[in-house]
Amino acid sequence: MVPAPGFELRVCLRDFAELEGVDMTEFEMPLSMEEYTPGRIPFAEDSELRAITGAPGGRIVALKVFCHNWQIQYEEKIRSGAFTLYQPE
Repeated sequence: MVPAPGFELRVCLRDFAELEGVDMTEFEMPLSMEEYTPGRIPFAEDSELRAITGAPGGRIVALKVFCHNWQIQYEEKIRSGAFTLYQPE
């Protein structure tokens, strides 16, 4: 299953919290307002992400690495054509 378009960031941040134990879900809206997606976050300036989240540098690096890997897996599922879309709460 993959998140429906527009829900990718929400699911990525939830996965980050669940799998890495770092909860940054409260920043979904501010990141979205700046048009950040899991595919764009790895290319963002650390200083910009720190300004939005207030997170320390190490947490930003962890988020960027996680988003990069999450995006790769997401794109692989989409390319496979064998997926179901869902809308998270």
